Amino acid sequence: MSPESENKQVVIFVGPPGSGKGTQAEILVAEGGFYHLESSAVITEQLNAHSDGETFEAHGKTYRYGDEREKRNSGQLMTPEVVSAWMEAKIRQLAAEGKALVFSGSPRTLFEAQQQLPLHAELYGKESIHALFISVPPEESVERNTHRRSCSACRVPVPHDGTTEGLTACPRCGGKLIQREDDTPEIIRTRLDVYRKQTLPVTEAIKRYGIALHEVNGVGTIVEVAERIRKALA
Repeated sequence: MSPESENKQVVIFVGPPGSGKGTQAEILVAEGGFYHLESSAVITEQLNAHSDGETFEAHGKTYRYGDEREKRNSGQLMTPEVVSAWMEAKIRQLAAEGKALVFSGSPRTLFEAQQQLPLHAELYGKESIHALFISVPPEESVERNTHRRSCSACRVPVPHDGTTEGLTACPRCGGKLIQREDDTPEIIRTRLDVYRKQTLPVTEAIKRYGIALHEVNGVGTIVEVAERIRKALA
C-alpha cells in the first residue's frame, strides 16, 4: 500500500443512470472527507482541451478526440481503453496526495474494472475498497434524468425533487443550471440499454475480485438513501 494513502478508503457506487450515485458521492465528500472522482469530469477536461482532429495514445492504440466526443454526445459509452487511461492517471495522482476516493460512475465497463480494481488494491489495499449497488427501476431512472438539471460550469447534476426546484445556481460552484441536451427520454433509454449490456456486468467483476457488493435501495428521498448507505458502510 502506498504510504501516502495509508488508512484511506475507496468507495465505488454502481447503478443505472439516475440512481443518485453522484448525489450520494457528494454527501460522502461533505461528511467523510472523500474526493469525488467523476469520470465525467475527467472526460470533460480532456475533451475541452483538445480539438476533434487531435489524436492520443491509450493502451497502445491511437484514438481521435472527435470520435470520443461523438460517442459521448449520442449517449453511448466512450472507448473503455480511453476512459481507463485517463482515469488511471488521475487515480495515481490523487493517491499520491493521500486522498480517499469515491466513484459515482467508474468503472463503467469490464475492461475498466479489470484495470482499476487492481490499481485500487495496489494503492489503497484491497480491504479498503467498498462497493455499493444503488438500485432503482427503469421508469424511475427515465423520470429523474429527464427532469434533472446540470451545472453549465462544473457539470454536476442537480437531482429533481422538492428541495431543488427553485434553484437557479449550482450549489457547488454557483454556475448556471441548465437542462442538458442529451437528457431526453430517447437518449436516457439508450443509456439504460448500454448500462444493462456494458456496466451491469461490472457488479459481477467486483464480486469475482473478492470485494463485497452491498445493494442499496435507491428509491426514496436523498436523506433516506444516504442513511441506507451509511448503514451499509458501517
